Amino acid sequence: MKKRKLPYSYWFSEVCGLDCGGEENKEELKNLDVPNSLHYSAEELVQLWKDVYEWRDRKYEDIPLEVFRKYSRARSYPLPVEVALLGGSMVMRSATSTTPSSTTFYYPPQALPASSSSSAAAPLEIVEEEEKALLLSSRSDPLPENEVKWINKILNNEDQKPDDTVLSSNYKIDITVKDIMRLREGEWLQDKIVEFYVKLVATRKQNLIDSEKADAADSCYSFTTLFFTQLASEGYAGVEKWTMKAKDQIFSAGKLFFPVHAKEEAHWYLLVLYTSEKRIASYDSLDRDRTKECELLLNWFSEDSTSKRNVPILIQDWKLVRADCPRQRNGDDCGVHVCINTDYLSDSLPLQYTAEEVSMWRKKIAYCILKNKICH
Repeated sequence: MKKRKLPYSYWFSEVCGLDCGGEENKEELKNLDVPNSLHYSAEELVQLWKDVYEWRDRKYEDIPLEVFRKYSRARSYPLPVEVALLGGSMVMRSATSTTPSSTTFYYPPQALPASSSSSAAAPLEIVEEEEKALLLSSRSDPLPENEVKWINKILNNEDQKPDDTVLSSNYKIDITVKDIMRLREGEWLQDKIVEFYVKLVATRKQNLIDSEKADAADSCYSFTTLFFTQLASEGYAGVEKWTMKAKDQIFSAGKLFFPVHAKEEAHWYLLVLYTSEKRIASYDSLDRDRTKECELLLNWFSEDSTSKRNVPILIQDWKLVRADCPRQRNGDDCGVHVCINTDYLSDSLPLQYTAEEVSMWRKKIAYCILKNKICH
């Protein structure tokens, strides 16, 4: 039988689970005996994906990815292939080869038996990789030129507003003209800016969970910048009451973020407690050893778990990690790195930003704080 390719609109409809086909395509499908040898080449697949996302952005905004994710769990491709993101393009690889090839992509997707474990995950992996690529891209994109001009005007206080003028307020924190000017080049970030931003990040994640666009297991909780300082100086008794009201949220979160200001070092770094992975990681843009701080945090978590919910934590099962992260190239940007790392890690993204992007991030952080939401 001669191979035929179905129209793109049918591919959208079947693979993405969206009604964009049209009656004529449905009729064509009914009259077509579709063999397993029907296929697209790797080059055609690249164009297909481009068309899918162009169509998505034009018609459905962020809805198709959710539909596609749900659909992918029940469908799979019949060949053991994976799709890799290489240079921004979708390239097919064979399951046994590490080099890109022009291997055939067989169509259409078919439901596989439950025992077919390796191939069954392929569509979901495709979606997750595409989502990560989109999330990384949104973070590396600079602000539009008109927004940069607006931010620069505020950072330089061109309107000459009084220093104590409140520009944004949330989480019982008021950000004033004097505070926001700390995001200019060469300035050190203080507690209010860092705490406001990391709490915005946690709020965004919770909003995604509430709208069923993210898994509850990936929820985040951001602690105040004073928490670890109090813990280090006064021990568990000094913070025992701090978690009473939020204990359910804290112990159900997948990640706990602790922005830490080491005053004696004049330096910011980030500690992250991954509850399900039983791991505490330190992210320090000067690559300093934070083992003692991680141990202190683990002891607190163990004691608080026993005290608040009567669930002991086996400390010997936990790992303390000195995580790799981008390095700062001056003495001013450590607080900005804490904000960026929290942002990336909240979505489980690799820390793929450069020191050259930190200047852009200062403006992004200011923009998000002034808008009172994460805008990327």
